[in-house]
Amino acid sequence: MQGRIEEEVILALRSRRENRPEFLFTIVWSIVVLIATIQHLRFEYYLAVNLALLAAVFAAWALGYGLEKTVAALRAPGKGKTFPLPEITAVALAVLLTGTLAGASAAANFGYAWRDVAYVALDDDWRDALEWMNTHTPDSGVDYYAIYGRDGFRYPAESYGIMSWWDHVHRATRRMQP
Repeated sequence: MQGRIEEEVILALRSRRENRPEFLFTIVWSIVVLIATIQHLRFEYYLAVNLALLAAVFAAWALGYGLEKTVAALRAPGKGKTFPLPEITAVALAVLLTGTLAGASAAANFGYAWRDVAYVALDDDWRDALEWMNTHTPDSGVDYYAIYGRDGFRYPAESYGIMSWWDHVHRATRRMQP
């Protein structure tokens, strides 16, 4: 959360100094999505876009600010040289932020692919309810893995549905129809 506030401050300062309406829009958009995410967790999908954009803006700013001086200081020979600490810090933060986000994304993707990530697993009560539905409800008569054309499909007479949010129904379908 601290990094997000710093990114918002950098954008606000740049927007004020350079009169760039796209920065102001990004700030307002990010604040609105953050508030929506705090109120309803399902908005975190939208917040991910904002975080990616703000991280990219911060990394680009930090590298533009300090990369030249950092490289020059590291290449310069001499024992008594002074290092440009603010520039090195900005570059180090950009590299750390980029590496952390790329590593976390890769770890989550591999975890999803191998299905051993804890937050992919179903809650025990939810899994028990779906297993009960699988054994105590009749077959719906719909082949979930078949490809149907747009015209001519009719639900079988024995078919029925589950009324729920779309993501819960996808989980139910997957759990009940392996």
